[in-house]
Amino acid sequence: MAGRKRDGNASTRQISASHTSIEISPLPTPETLERYNQLVPDAAEVFVRSFEAEGRHRRRNERRQVIANIYLAVTGQVLAFLIFGGVSVGAFFLIREGREVAGTITAIAGLSAIVSLFINRRK
Repeated sequence: MAGRKRDGNASTRQISASHTSIEISPLPTPETLERYNQLVPDAAEVFVRSFEAEGRHRRRNERRQVIANIYLAVTGQVLAFLIFGGVSVGAFFLIREGREVAGTITAIAGLSAIVSLFINRRK
């Protein structure tokens, strides 16, 4: 704020200013790191090492998550195939034993259950 002070006949101006900066970055600026180094020796190196370690940790976790998702997808498909295979074999034997209606309903129910799972998963 600007203000005036009067000292007898002379007038002086007093000006005050402030500067605010906001940094959006995973690491502090080089100037800030240098100030940390002045307070604590090797502080900048600790910050950078921590930043690098966090990046490695995050990438490792993301890689594990992708592998787990692939494993779950493959496991689900294998189990769906085995369940449908079992239902199909049961339907085949029902039809073979002369129970065509029960066998056909069993086959259609098994097929529709698997198809609905895949359709609902895509949404």
